[in-house]
Amino acid sequence: MPDLYQVTLADGIPVAGDGDAKTINALMEDGALATIGTKSDPAVSITGDGPASVVSLLKKISEVLQSMRLDWPDSLGAGGGLKVDGSGAPLTVSGTINTTLSTGAVSPASFTCGAALYEANDVVGAGGGNAVMQFVAIAAGAATIVIDSVSLSIARSAIISGETTYRLHLYNVTPPSALPDGAAFDLAVADRAAYLGYIDIPTPVDMGSTLYVDKNAIGKVVKTASQHLFGYLVTVGTFTATAVAYKVTIGARSV
Repeated sequence: MPDLYQVTLADGIPVAGDGDAKTINALMEDGALATIGTKSDPAVSITGDGPASVVSLLKKISEVLQSMRLDWPDSLGAGGGLKVDGSGAPLTVSGTINTTLSTGAVSPASFTCGAALYEANDVVGAGGGNAVMQFVAIAAGAATIVIDSVSLSIARSAIISGETTYRLHLYNVTPPSALPDGAAFDLAVADRAAYLGYIDIPTPVDMGSTLYVDKNAIGKVVKTASQHLFGYLVTVGTFTATAVAYKVTIGARSV
């Protein structure tokens, strides 16, 4: 037998170690290679522990696929229906899926505070009036929302001695207590059902003509009773204020 590198495809393929060369066509016709098989190999020959020929293997695969295809009409219903149980009734796999995107809203509440001494835990609101703030249209209606951010802006150029952090108390309706500017904060019995908790606001930062601070990624989940939220801004520090504009802004999204 010639060395392997001396054999070319044009010469055929040596078999049985005798040095004779046969073409692929000849091999397929006379079945000289059992592992390739002949055109006449039956599909049922894929049994037992013996070697399977390529031809018989392909025939067996074809036989299985053909038998599966015969079941398709029983598995599929008219108009693309698909049976999902043994009842035989097709379920149509078509139609429209409606999705609701999570929308967000930003709502500010502004007031001018009084020129007065605010003790720690006093409500800071509209000078001489009701201190309740309303955050308009923060929700689409009575819904569950997530409060993601709160910011506080004060129209003042410097922190006043004693002024530190603030706390924002939230309600789903106007709190019945109706606390006035400068009153000590109290979670009254009448307010309990509407109370949603609070968010701490850090000490405002001096930005020249304005004091500003924001708090983000809060993730506070609350249930509104309408489109609006309500709140009291309470000082944690004690300071004597001048009558300047305050603005508290809430950012929230629906869930």
